[in-house]
Amino acid sequence: FVADGLAALLRKEGRNAHISPLRVCPRAPGISHLLFADDTLLFFRAIEGEAVHIKGVLDEYARATGQLINPQKCLILFGENCNQGDRDDVVRVLGVHNVSFEEKYLGLPTPNGRMSKGRFENIQEKFTKR
Repeated sequence: FVADGLAALLRKEGRNAHISPLRVCPRAPGISHLLFADDTLLFFRAIEGEAVHIKGVLDEYARATGQLINPQKCLILFGENCNQGDRDDVVRVLGVHNVSFEEKYLGLPTPNGRMSKGRFENIQEKFTKR
């Protein structure tokens, strides 16, 4: 129930064009967030203005629910085309200092550059053996 509130706030920011959701192609629907168990993945353009809106959503969520977000436990991943100035601005606004992900998340390889078929072959082999 509480996660639905966060999702609604993020959808509202997307509708108001305050954040730019991730799109896999121009006509695909945008994805601004994914919720899984106790994890939330946020997708937005890595610029200071959008980070300010994301920070506002997270602050509003914390005020409404009493659930605080610990920036020390948060991780951030930037696309390879993101310039260092934008990265620094986003990190400063959000207060997130962990600028790297684990090699795998939920058993799947974490994106690092272009994802190739080879990165998923071990997973395919494991499923085939089962």
